[in-house]
Amino acid sequence: MHKVGLSTTLERIRKIREILQNNPGNLSLRKLSDSSGIEGTSLHALINNFFLRKIKIKKLDKINIIELIDPIPSKKEERLIIREKALRLAYNLRVNGLTYSEISKKVREEIGQNIWIKYLKDIKMSERGKKRYLKKISNDRRKAGIKGGRKHIKSGHIFKIQPLRIEGYLKKIMARIPQSSKILTLPKVRIISHCLFDGFVMRNLTKHSYVMGYSNKCHELIEQFINDMGVVYNLDPADEIETKSVFIIRYCCKAVVEDLIRYTSFEDGKEKIPLDIYNSPLNWKVEFLKCFWDDEGMVHFSESIDRKGYKHVSIFVEAFLKNKNILYQLKKLHVSIGIRTIICGNRIRISKKDDLIKFEKLINFSPGLKVSYRKSKWNGREKREVLRLAISSYKK
Repeated sequence: MHKVGLSTTLERIRKIREILQNNPGNLSLRKLSDSSGIEGTSLHALINNFFLRKIKIKKLDKINIIELIDPIPSKKEERLIIREKALRLAYNLRVNGLTYSEISKKVREEIGQNIWIKYLKDIKMSERGKKRYLKKISNDRRKAGIKGGRKHIKSGHIFKIQPLRIEGYLKKIMARIPQSSKILTLPKVRIISHCLFDGFVMRNLTKHSYVMGYSNKCHELIEQFINDMGVVYNLDPADEIETKSVFIIRYCCKAVVEDLIRYTSFEDGKEKIPLDIYNSPLNWKVEFLKCFWDDEGMVHFSESIDRKGYKHVSIFVEAFLKNKNILYQLKKLHVSIGIRTIICGNRIRISKKDDLIKFEKLINFSPGLKVSYRKSKWNGREKREVLRLAISSYKK
């Protein structure tokens, strides 16, 4: 049986209880220590933790007499018993090949106790359990591939998902791209920008897997990405998925992935704006930022009247990113085209009237891109339309 840290404590508690019940009212601490085989310090700790108000200690001729008053287990002892049961159940489930999340759920349902994963890390699965575990992983990856979505793509499941194993898959991986596609152009700037934000570029050398693509709610942006990939790389999507909330397109081509990685890293937390973008013409910078705001941006416009009758208007456009380094790079890029931004935590925001007007003229949101926040009164309206109404409210 796998050693559980709590079982030794429970055995000692049972031994002390049994000795006290067999020798009521006539036992010294030394005798209790000798008969139980527990050291004095450990014995005192057990008495204080688990026998508090359950035993009676008297001083008679300088000898401590211990008597068990209440034989009912204390609340701490009951909790200890429940924890040991939970750990034993978790051990058996882990041996049989269940995942940590499944074990935690089952133990919570049956015993009502949470389990710490650190207790299960050293437990080895049986051969039968390993087969069951590997089969579950395979099924999960298949479901992830069918369901799609950016979270599933980012998790790494994309390397083994089944829908990508289509006819001509290997041919598409080894497909050669036109020599002209290696030069930076406006459509390629859009591709790089989309891949940095709502897209993905993944390379796994050990698995020989090269996948890139883009996901968005707006069908017009998906079509634009497909057209850009056709113009630059002369490629059609290897896989297209449409769910209730998002469209996903994927390409399986080593040459494309290797070409895009030349410009920047696409790993989570390591994204950077390519240096070629900083030195590019104004219209390229604008197009790069337009793709960023289309993918990550939101527009906020609210009006309220206080008790004194004064009207308060709140207008800004902002975007949230986990990587703070790229936020400051984006700020620098905005400054280079004459738009001031501020960074609040993990958000980049444009809130000044002049900057919002410049933003509308130079960048703006793409047609067809709608507000998707249900609680907003602008839900379902185009973002560019909400921005136009917000800016026109300044004049009133």
